Amino acid sequence: MSTTTEPTLTPISVNMHMGNVIELLSQNYGSGFEIVREAVQNSIDEGATKIFISIHCPRGIIKVYDNGEGATKKQISDKFSNIGLSSKINDSDKMGCKGIGNLAGLSAAEEWQFISRKGNQPFILYTFSKKELVKGNGINLFAEELPIKQIDRDCPFTANSLLRLINVSEVTLKQLGNEEVIEKTLKEAFNVKLRMRNIELRVSYCDFKNKTKQFLVKPVKYRGAEMEVVSQDTLKGFVDFAFFHNPTPIQHPSILVRHQGVYSIPLGNFFKMKILPDRVEHLFSKGYFEGEIRLGFCTVNGARSAFNQDEDLKYFIEAVTSFAEDVLRPIIEQFEQADRQERWKRIAEGVLKTMRAYFQKNSALVPPQLRATIFRSVDPKDQGVGPEDVGVKKTAISKKKTDRPTLSPGALKEQKKETESNRQSGGTGKQKTKIIDFSEGLGIQFIHPDPETDRFKWHSRTSKEGVIQVNVVNNEFLEAEKRGQTVMSRYLMTLLHKELTCASLPPLNATSFDAGFELMLESFYSSSF
Repeated sequence: MSTTTEPTLTPISVNMHMGNVIELLSQNYGSGFEIVREAVQNSIDEGATKIFISIHCPRGIIKVYDNGEGATKKQISDKFSNIGLSSKINDSDKMGCKGIGNLAGLSAAEEWQFISRKGNQPFILYTFSKKELVKGNGINLFAEELPIKQIDRDCPFTANSLLRLINVSEVTLKQLGNEEVIEKTLKEAFNVKLRMRNIELRVSYCDFKNKTKQFLVKPVKYRGAEMEVVSQDTLKGFVDFAFFHNPTPIQHPSILVRHQGVYSIPLGNFFKMKILPDRVEHLFSKGYFEGEIRLGFCTVNGARSAFNQDEDLKYFIEAVTSFAEDVLRPIIEQFEQADRQERWKRIAEGVLKTMRAYFQKNSALVPPQLRATIFRSVDPKDQGVGPEDVGVKKTAISKKKTDRPTLSPGALKEQKKETESNRQSGGTGKQKTKIIDFSEGLGIQFIHPDPETDRFKWHSRTSKEGVIQVNVVNNEFLEAEKRGQTVMSRYLMTLLHKELTCASLPPLNATSFDAGFELMLESFYSSSF
């Protein structure tokens, strides 16, 4: 006659304040992504280099395996002896701070289980039910020694620990089906550790139709050219900005705040929570930059979503704001100005191409004064155009990219001062004009008028060399530019027609027509918007 040994369940007393625990669970772990993030965090804190997350919707189970150091019964008992006081508080290499994260899964599951061992010790199963939270006293975590040599076969490696959440809510399970968000959440939180420790983090998701997908969470590789690290010295310590720049904007730029070399927080969180000023948010979010902000002070909040509101925080805010205004803004302004001029050039090319094709078919309509200009390739040297004049050059249509600015922080600060000075005066320093296109004699030149020698209200004019000049600072030009390429093309074509009409009229009539056109264009053209 055979006998079976009943498993021995050892109760471990749990000391907690139920009201605080329930409130912390609801505030800090309100989504499935935060629950998984907390589980991965605990695995990383135990030195894991391999982590496997298995989410099985039909069974209502979430499992998190790792090959970390594991835990002894005493360590587990100590963790639960006073929920809310973290055992990691004096270890700068570990991320946890409240201890409540051990029970994060109970915000969405009915039962929490943890299987672990230390070294060659036997595996022990720890079980905690959500029902225990409603007890006024006598709250217990149950421990049971397991006669197994391996946790289970679902894991692709030999695991030392397994967190198992049972009867997880359907809402949470469906939420975790968003691969993009779960991957983004884990990358943002653990990017530094994943990269430095070469941690393999894999996720498996089985939906309610029993379809399974797996993916590997890889650390973020910042896109663009690496910039020189900029350090802001504060009374609390240095804030370092290790950034990468992209001359053309990229989608979903990744900018992380790296705290004490351990935990990463998306910079966007600080704007969502109104910690950083709105006026600099666009400088980070436009897509020209990716990278990390590194600091050793401030305190991560309970939800690990930002920093606590304390004395240290204001120094972080000042450093980030100063970096955005003094370094990022001048670079973006130069990038966008270069891109802006490239757009002008492309639009001008299209307008001139259309007009040249029209005159090839209707040569009799070419204004006599512009006939030689349009049909003859003119060398500016023959016209006596010198460097002190409008700066007209005959150029072929070039596909060469515009030169990008030097990214030295010192130079950028000087450029910023000059930019601010020019903005206040309405000028652009020494640069008066910019040729965008001058091909086959008929040219369009974009002019930023000098406030000391020119007036601002004109829209277009024809230079003595027969180049049509367009004012880029009046309201109609700016409005057309803002509304896109089609509207901008129509605007340039309207001005081209006006200048060709003036060239076809006797001088006095041309002057009257030009004056009337300039006077009425502002009213009539703006009404089309």
